[in-house]
Amino acid sequence: MAKKPINTEPLKDANVVSNIVRHKYNPRGGSGDIQLETITIKKNGTYYPNPGTAWKQVVVQVEEYVNPIVTVSLTPNKTLMDKEVDTISELLVSTNVKLGTSEIQRIKVEINGTVVKEFADGVKDGGIFLHTQTYSPATNANITVKVTAYDVEGEFTEVTKKISFVYKTYYGTVSNLLVNPTEDDIKALSNKIIGSKSFVYEGITMEFGKILYAYPVDYGALNSIRDTKNNINYTESFTKIPLQINGINYLCYLQTDASAAEGVQLTFN
Repeated sequence: MAKKPINTEPLKDANVVSNIVRHKYNPRGGSGDIQLETITIKKNGTYYPNPGTAWKQVVVQVEEYVNPIVTVSLTPNKTLMDKEVDTISELLVSTNVKLGTSEIQRIKVEINGTVVKEFADGVKDGGIFLHTQTYSPATNANITVKVTAYDVEGEFTEVTKKISFVYKTYYGTVSNLLVNPTEDDIKALSNKIIGSKSFVYEGITMEFGKILYAYPVDYGALNSIRDTKNNINYTESFTKIPLQINGINYLCYLQTDASAAEGVQLTFN
């Protein structure tokens, strides 16, 4: 019996994306092994599942298309920085690109919406690509870095990294007599760079005093203050006081009535 020609029309001008399986089998245990190949083809963005069968059979497996694989790291390697004391004079953007299904065509680096670097030469096999952004004078403005890697099929992967400059959050215990806290009262407390109003204050211990929590007003008012371990809502036990710290508007939450505490944990949200 003459072998039927393989129908290759769907393969015309198509590219073989990957060879997955090649093996032989004999359907009757005798001579005349059939060669079975499993491949993936793609033409104009479309996968073809059946280019034709014969004694030599080509079986097309529709394999999920894999976009470029991208990881990005920044130096300094921080997501939050202190707006009052920290600045950045030099930012290093390190991009690691690995191949997906297709070769890489180009890599684009944007900072705060502006394209600052494009890599096109020597990118087809992926690799590590470095860009240094300098700031003069040094900046304490928020930075958003977006890196996009495009492959030759027009598919792409983008990764976004951010560095935010924020003002301190203050927390601690104060005198039982304190009613109208001043800027100096609050600046004497512990502080953290948090970037939101949510905070878990652990290990609160005081003989007889008040709890104070203050953060930039931009984060909005608190919704609740709770001892979640014991399921106690203390929201109504605090007085909200607007004030300024170093010229920045803050919201301060001061415990209204003094109490004792040992190892208490409060969740501010």
